[in-house]
Amino acid sequence: MEQKVIDYIKLNNMLSHGDGAAVGVSGGADSMCLLNILFSLRDRFGLKLIAVHVNHGIRGASADADEHFVEAFCREKGIGFRAFHADIPKLAKEKGLTEEEAGRQFRYECFAKVCADEGLKYIAVAHNRDDNAETVLFNIARGSGISGLRGIAPVRAFGGYTIIRPLLDCSRAMIEEYLRDNGIAYRTDETNLTEEYSRNRIRNTVIPILKESINSEAAAHIAGAAKRAAELEDFVACEANKRIAELKAAGKYSEEDEEGRTVRIAIDTEALEDMHAALRTVILRGAMGELAGKLKDLEEIHVRAVEGLAANRVGRSVDLPYGITARRDYGRIVLETAKKTENKAFSYDVTGLDGEGFKIALPDGKILYLRLIPCEKNLNIPRNDYTKFFDYDKIKGSIAVRTRREGDYLLIKGGDGSGKLCSKSLKTWFIDNKIPGPDRDGTVLLAEGSHVLWIVGRRGDDSCYVTEETRRILTAELR
Repeated sequence: MEQKVIDYIKLNNMLSHGDGAAVGVSGGADSMCLLNILFSLRDRFGLKLIAVHVNHGIRGASADADEHFVEAFCREKGIGFRAFHADIPKLAKEKGLTEEEAGRQFRYECFAKVCADEGLKYIAVAHNRDDNAETVLFNIARGSGISGLRGIAPVRAFGGYTIIRPLLDCSRAMIEEYLRDNGIAYRTDETNLTEEYSRNRIRNTVIPILKESINSEAAAHIAGAAKRAAELEDFVACEANKRIAELKAAGKYSEEDEEGRTVRIAIDTEALEDMHAALRTVILRGAMGELAGKLKDLEEIHVRAVEGLAANRVGRSVDLPYGITARRDYGRIVLETAKKTENKAFSYDVTGLDGEGFKIALPDGKILYLRLIPCEKNLNIPRNDYTKFFDYDKIKGSIAVRTRREGDYLLIKGGDGSGKLCSKSLKTWFIDNKIPGPDRDGTVLLAEGSHVLWIVGRRGDDSCYVTEETRRILTAELR
């Protein structure tokens, strides 16, 4: 078995000569096997090993005995030893996690601390082939997509360190045989024998039934399928990245960042519908993961919910994990985080303009400058969306810079060429111009009562144009 582990380490580029590893050692069969094999390789590969034991504060005297057992073994072999203690049930309650999740999180924090303290690059843990099969079955039962089928990775980045699993290609039977043949003692965690945890039920009930009733190599075959699933997912991920690059170049995939992280992703609906389902799944789940900062708990059901928006009308939305919302927009599926601040209503009265004018800081960081100037001959009238000139004497009421209100309207020339002004509600204009719902509340308006003179940065009203009769001009410039 030792040679099998060495070959697996080389195949997956896990360790090189002179490397160091924090080795997770509970005292159980798997971790004692791992520690002994790495110890046997220590001198040959010049390895620096530190055994890390975590007491979870769950099993009382039995857990204390495990710690003493591991410490004594390490003292006898001359292996560095670090022990950590925690009240995992208390931590789980404080963080809203299961005890399994809280325990795992704390363990890896301890591993990272030892690596930082000791200048180590690797975290070695003792997951085996049976563990991998359990993980695949657990993920399938929970509704995971193809990512869950790939099971446990032999090598994985973790912060600035690398997690390695040298025993991942070894069965539990091989491990127990190795320990017997080499006279190595180990401890048994009694909680592994209970049905309290989901994984225990798979380990103690489901896997044995599969081995006895279907195939004695069931766990090995499941682990083998997981490896092939990982290869296929890696291939699809590469193709998805190529497709995303193409969509970005065509303006069909956009990202919006805020405070150094992505908060909004918009993807063209037709582009999604045209691509293969496997690519679509990877792209949508990847977009959710980009917003959440992780992929955990983003499952098949969430991808399908987002896909379903394509067939719905504009405005429909679904809530996803980690405060992410997906909605159907005009020709797009938009995914965004809840952190994206909601637009708040505001109104600034700018009545009484003079040559000094007003300088108004808008919520999005832009500045709106308003000023009153005399009309001069041959004056250059701007024709862009960011600077507008209005005949001030045609404006009879008070003027405000504000967000939208019920009843807002514009006066727009009709399309029949007569020059006749027609009233159009602001809501209708938003719909006609496919302005997304969340963007409407934050749209800044220059308005005279309910009469919108300028949808700032977008469109001006047609009733207050500067003409030869104009004497005073209201200038509005967005910077």
